[in-house]
Amino acid sequence: MVSGSSGQDLSYLEKYNYFHGPMPLNLKEPADMEEAIEEMQDFLGLPVTGELDAETMAKIRGPRCGVADFIGPRKNSKLVRRRKRYALSGQKWSKKSLKYSIKNYTPDLPKSDVSRIMKNALQVWADKTPLTFTETSRGSSDIDILFARNEHGDGYDFDGEGGTLAHAYFPGAGIGGDAHFDDDEYFTHNSYRGTNLLIVAAHELGHSLGLAHSSDENALMAPYYQGYQQGFRLSYDDVRGIQELYGRAPQNKPKPPSRPNTPNRPPQRPEQPQWPEQRPGQPGQPDWPQWPPRRPEQPPHRPGNPELPPHRPGNPELPPHRPGNPGQPPQGPDLCAATFQAAMHFDGMVYLFQGSQYWMMEENGVIPPGYPKLITSNWINAPTNIDAAITLPSTENVAFFKGNKWYEYRGSFLFRQGDLASLGLPMNVRRLDAALIWEANNMPYFFTGRDYYRYNERLGRVDRGYPKPITPNWVGIPGNVNAAFGYQGFTYIIKGQSYYKFDNNAVRAVAGPRDFGADVLNCRVRRGLLRAMNLKAGSGVDKYTAQLTTVLFSLIFTLGYLLLL
Repeated sequence: MVSGSSGQDLSYLEKYNYFHGPMPLNLKEPADMEEAIEEMQDFLGLPVTGELDAETMAKIRGPRCGVADFIGPRKNSKLVRRRKRYALSGQKWSKKSLKYSIKNYTPDLPKSDVSRIMKNALQVWADKTPLTFTETSRGSSDIDILFARNEHGDGYDFDGEGGTLAHAYFPGAGIGGDAHFDDDEYFTHNSYRGTNLLIVAAHELGHSLGLAHSSDENALMAPYYQGYQQGFRLSYDDVRGIQELYGRAPQNKPKPPSRPNTPNRPPQRPEQPQWPEQRPGQPGQPDWPQWPPRRPEQPPHRPGNPELPPHRPGNPELPPHRPGNPGQPPQGPDLCAATFQAAMHFDGMVYLFQGSQYWMMEENGVIPPGYPKLITSNWINAPTNIDAAITLPSTENVAFFKGNKWYEYRGSFLFRQGDLASLGLPMNVRRLDAALIWEANNMPYFFTGRDYYRYNERLGRVDRGYPKPITPNWVGIPGNVNAAFGYQGFTYIIKGQSYYKFDNNAVRAVAGPRDFGADVLNCRVRRGLLRAMNLKAGSGVDKYTAQLTTVLFSLIFTLGYLLLL
């Protein structure tokens, strides 16, 4: 097993803190080494064999961050799979406004590019938190950024090109928070060549803010370099971790200008295959997408409800990215008369779909000016008259469902597509009525007719025993619904122009059926305005009275809108 491996390969386990206890490497027992290899394989998402096999060796010899995968002393324990993927270092900044200083620059890129990249790398964290960052060239700073080669004064030498790309220190005094980059790497910008500095810097600065390595291979904070990604964004796992440390960004936090080196385009190369390929050496894995990321454990069954765990207070919102390039508002149906075909919670907003158009609803039911917009103005060549829509928490991508097909969009561009059977749904399911990611367990649920399905991302198929009837499992919710979305601990189910409010903690409807337009969209005033605008002189009210009524309702509506802002 271990005997055929080099000392360098085994020292990897020691360097990244997979061993339990301080015993020197040459005194480790074979059982200790096997346990360490198993923990490493489990953490990195590899088949757990306890051997340094070919797949494991290929992984550990790849470029990565120099920070250990486990922080602090290890306890003697058997292999335990973590349900929560992100990890915290136990250290954080006590203030929200931080200063950073770039001490020197790599010769690989212009200084202006390096400055902009570091600013953008910090901004991806600032966008999700109350944190703000200011670059300074004078006085003290919280985070020092340094490019260096080999030995550079901190006792953690770099190793030349490849291997360790960079390392950083968790928040604290002195060297705490500093980030060091191996200048033997060839750092690039907006290119698949070399090592993309933005990706590496955003990862290292995550450590500077207090995040440890994540075992979610899709997370930025996973230990291995993931390559250049156009349209790079934090994963759901990254957002959950940083918001556990610092909380969410306040709603009134100013938005920075668009980052020129993170365009809203798909992050994969054009030649990437349309379906995730099975990883070599890992037989039996399904070839359909895993939405959201696989969890190592099955949520516990709770009889008498939709087999969902109770709501976890403080569960953060799904990490957002609002699509750009809004189109001109088309002529379309009135919002308050619409019967929505699909809905989703996205970027802290609720998106409502009908026909070829959609509305974006802010808090308190406010619809900003310019809506409805064409679906295709934000999601290029997207289907219209969709049946359902969800935001995928693992990738922040949007998935539309129409008929027996689904379409996954990354930013504004189609990333991949497939049929419902590829997600493990039975062949007799020809369309969905609604879909949602249930906030309490972050799993996809599909509604069709009077039944619903729960998709198990770990097994890559619908769970055994499904479909189940919506009633009585979703207490108080009818069948044949139109749309659904989760928001702030509740699930909203739309049927026709009515809605039901489902408490995720009580696992039952607490309101409904109620008028969705009147309660959620503030349509009472708007409907009064529309009635006034439709008054005719021949209806028994002269045109001057009608015009005056219209003006009064307009003023009331405008005042109500301003009060809600």
